[in-house]
Formats: sequence, structure tokens, C-alpha cells
Amino acid sequence: MGQDLYYEDEEVRRLYDTAGDILGYDLLRACEDRHGELSDTAVVQPAVVVHSVACWRLLCRALPEPPAVMAGHSLGEISALVCAGALDFEAAVALAQRRGRLMAECPPGTMAVVFGLHADEVERVLAASVDGRVVVANRNSREQCVISGEADAFAAAGTALSARGAVVRPLRVTVAPHSPLMRAAVAGFTELVTQAGIGDADIPIVSSCDGTVLRGAVELSDSLCNQLTGCVDWPRTVRLMVGHQVDTLVEVGPKAVLRDLSKSEFPDRTVWACDSVRGIRSVSMALAESDPIRPATVGTTELVAFLLAGLRLAVGTPDDVGLSGEEYESAVRAPYTRLLERLDLVRAARISDPEELLESAIRDIAMLLRAKGFSALQSHAALDRALAVAGTAVRSSTSALGLEAASDGG
Repeated sequence: MGQDLYYEDEEVRRLYDTAGDILGYDLLRACEDRHGELSDTAVVQPAVVVHSVACWRLLCRALPEPPAVMAGHSLGEISALVCAGALDFEAAVALAQRRGRLMAECPPGTMAVVFGLHADEVERVLAASVDGRVVVANRNSREQCVISGEADAFAAAGTALSARGAVVRPLRVTVAPHSPLMRAAVAGFTELVTQAGIGDADIPIVSSCDGTVLRGAVELSDSLCNQLTGCVDWPRTVRLMVGHQVDTLVEVGPKAVLRDLSKSEFPDRTVWACDSVRGIRSVSMALAESDPIRPATVGTTELVAFLLAGLRLAVGTPDDVGLSGEEYESAVRAPYTRLLERLDLVRAARISDPEELLESAIRDIAMLLRAKGFSALQSHAALDRALAVAGTAVRSSTSALGLEAASDGG
């Protein structure tokens, strides 16, 4: 987990190295799980946070605008706080480690996934059969939930649920997140959250437990503490995100569980997952391709400013890719010449369709930058900056992007 990210990017290496200094061990090596390190919740929780933040840092370079809203499933709320600017990375790593330790110190329990029965019905069955000793911990979809609680009550709970047609799959864990067994950790964790220095979020965060939209430091801190014993309701969380006019959801962090859950609940939304270098590249490309830059109505001043910005980009970008004479002529010199010609036309007030001229100029600048070695994403970002400098309105669907931070299952 995270090895490809580490060897791909210098910033990611700094994240992992910084986390290792805080944790007191080599996190990347621990993530190799050669000796079962990831069976320790105090190891896996900071590992998930670091991986999620690393994926976010790589992905956000491709986004011309921040997401409209964020959310985290359970532990993922710590990652979401970092991504939303409400919590320092270093504090998040330490908090995740201590959260894992506090959970491990609680009375032992276990968990299981329940398929084929709505969570409301599961709650009724559990109340009648084991009287609160096992509870619904995670509502994941209409017919999938996770139950959590006292291990010696699981046999009775499983029998009762199976009798109602459910399929119960035990998880090999010895902690019971989001259950009354976590009460012993609440006081200590609340103190740690206070010390962590959570601030206001730059981007709204939807609470995965009560579905409220949070931004203030106090309410974000309270939400993080309350979820230790509270049930995570993911369908409601995504519903709230979709209510923010979000049409695209992106999961960052290990695996793609939230992507699949969100797709099952909202098949009309675009949902992606970023858990590797390849995945991040694919999502970044898809975002760029699905969101072409479209200018609004523009005037002469904006056109001149944009064309000059484009020409500066062309002249100021070195030729890092070896091109033959013919390739250079068609991919660099020809579009550059067309930009100069358009600038002359605009200054002479000899244009009939300014939007079409701007569209064609965008295509030529993109072609020129790609010929000079820019990726599609880098070209998109450079064009976006040029349009912003020129004061030209740009439509960008990333304003309708929701970010999901992965969970450790607890």
C-alpha cells in the first residue's frame, strides 16, 4: 500500500518520511505487511490516512478548482479534515495512531458484514435477539451493512439474521468500532482531538454519522469524537453530497470500496477511485477530458489578453521533446503563427465570432504545449490559468466534484 506513490513523487516521499518520524517506524516498510503489521489497528489507521492524503495531493494538482464538498467514511474523516485544510498532516498522523491504540485498549469485540437485509431490519433483529450487545456500525448500501459488538453475542445475532434471509460474513478483527464497546475510548480521544488543533475547513465536510454539513472547528471536532460509538451512514452521506449538485464522486485512498458502494446507490453519478499512480492518472485524464474548457462570451480586451498569455506560454516553454523538422513545423510553428494572425485580427477588429476564435486558439495552444512535452492535464491547467489571467469565464465541473476519503473499516 503506497509503494508506487512513494517512488513516483517527491512530495509523497516527504509525507511518508514525515509520518515515519512521527510514528517511530518506517511506515512504507510496515505497509508491505511482511510480518502482519497491518493487522494492528494502530498501524493500519495512520497508514490509511497517509495513503489517502498522498492520493489527494497528487490528484488535486489536476483540479482547476477544489471539490464542492468532502466526506470521510469513519477513519476517513481524519483524512478529509487534512484534505479540507482543517487539520495539519502531522497532527492527523499522530491522531490516527492514538485512535488505533485507544480502540485496541477497549473491551474486545468483533464485526461482520450483513448482506441481503436492510439496515433498519437488521437493527430490529439485533434489538430482539441480543439486546444491544451487537449493533449496526456501518450502513453501506440498501442491502449491506456492518454489525459490531461483543464477540460472544455474534452467534445468536448471526442465527437470528440468517433466519430472516440475511447472509452474515464475519470479519477477522478483535475491535468493535462504532459500538458501545468504544465508550472507553471516547474521553481519551476527545482530549487528543482538542490537542490536535482542528480549525475551520476550507471545503465543507459531510459528517458520515449524522449527515450534517460541517465547516466550523468545534462541530468538526465533535463529529470526529461522536463517530467512535456512532453508526456510519454512507448512503445518507453521499445523498447529502449529491444534494450539493455534485455529479462526480472521487474516492482517494486504498482499495475502491466507497466507489463501489456509491455506484450501487447512485448509478446516475460518475464515481471514480484513486488508490494508485495509475488510478490517479486515469481519473485525472478522465476529469480533464470530461470537462473541456468552454469560454463564455468574451470581448476584444479579453481576447487580446488571452492570446498574449498563450503566446507567452508558447515562447516561454522550452522544447523538451525531440521533434523532427516536419513535426516541429506542424505542431509548434504553425499553431504559433495562427495565434499571431488571430491577435492581428482582434486588434484590427476584423472578427465576426469571438467565441469560435477563442475556441480555436485554445486548441492551438493545447497542441503547442503537448508538442513541447506537457501532459494533457498540464496543458489543461496552463490554459485554465491563462483564461483566468485574461478574465475569461471558464466552466469547470470540478466545482461539482465530491471527494470521498477511504476508511479502515472502523
